Amino acid sequence: MFCQPFLFGTVGAAVQFKDIDVTSLGPGIGVIFIGLTCRWIGAFLAMMEPKYTVKEKAFVAFGWIPKATVQAALGGVTIAEARKTGDPIFIKNGKEMLTMAVFAICITAPLGAILIATLGKRWLKYDEEFDTTKNMGEQVEDKEVTQELVTVNNNSVIDVEAPPADNSSKKDESALNQVAPQ
Repeated sequence: MFCQPFLFGTVGAAVQFKDIDVTSLGPGIGVIFIGLTCRWIGAFLAMMEPKYTVKEKAFVAFGWIPKATVQAALGGVTIAEARKTGDPIFIKNGKEMLTMAVFAICITAPLGAILIATLGKRWLKYDEEFDTTKNMGEQVEDKEVTQELVTVNNNSVIDVEAPPADNSSKKDESALNQVAPQ
């Protein structure tokens, strides 16, 4: 995650727009969309569990569209290896590969982000049965429990003496509201 911005930045900076061959741009973008279609179908088929709805399967498939890390890495490697050979044809092909890798990133990243943001709200529904956060923060009613972990605003966890189940004074409640030391 830390290196991805550097990877995308260096790959994008290596593309010289004056050197782009316009005749290879159309077929290259066509290959990108063929690859996206195959990736979408593969992700959809991978979700062929009866427990998922068709919309959930399609959403996961759309979620796999903005994966361009491999393209960014391979685009840079291809041009580097082509330059090592010194062959002008290899260098030309390496530049085209790098250009298509950058176009794959520029096409898939925003397309995937838009599809995930819009389709997630429309196609996915909240399923209370599988909500793992539903009971977070509720006090345990067991009299045997004397301590509990409390998460405070800065996401640190502290041990706090839990009030007895039959005695809930304001003094004991104030212990639950204290902030963990940094």
